[in-house]
Amino acid sequence: MFRLTRGEARLMDEADLRACRDYACPEMDLEEFTRWSERHGNLFFDVQSWMEHYRRFDFVIGARIHGVMLALQAGIPGVVVAHDSRTLELCQTMMVPYVLAKDVQQGITREQLPDLFKFDAKAFDENRRALAKRYVAFLESNELTPVSWLKDIASPA
Repeated sequence: MFRLTRGEARLMDEADLRACRDYACPEMDLEEFTRWSERHGNLFFDVQSWMEHYRRFDFVIGARIHGVMLALQAGIPGVVVAHDSRTLELCQTMMVPYVLAKDVQQGITREQLPDLFKFDAKAFDENRRALAKRYVAFLESNELTPVSWLKDIASPA
């Protein structure tokens, strides 16, 4: 997958390329998948680069909560397509906007985005602070030292 995002598909063994294609876009032929990967694939080695990338967009939709969380932290609206119970549970716990995958099987239009994105930034920040505070307390009660940025999140605004 790294090679695909770097535009190095032609250097890959065909079996590896097929395995990537079969995982991500099984309906595409190899050439179409290679072009799609080169155009749309991104690879990030640190959180700051990932968040900076999101600043180029007006809205983020994804099936993985990590990406949408980073978009929200970068100030970009986003919504998770909750495809399993764990993703749904995480969205509900962290107050991350979501839509159930079964409700958008036919796709999502731009016109639907305002209805999909119900987000209360103040409630999100308060919830994030409360969860961080609880986590800090857990770490300290187990004689572990939380990192400073976690303590900062847990501190009153």
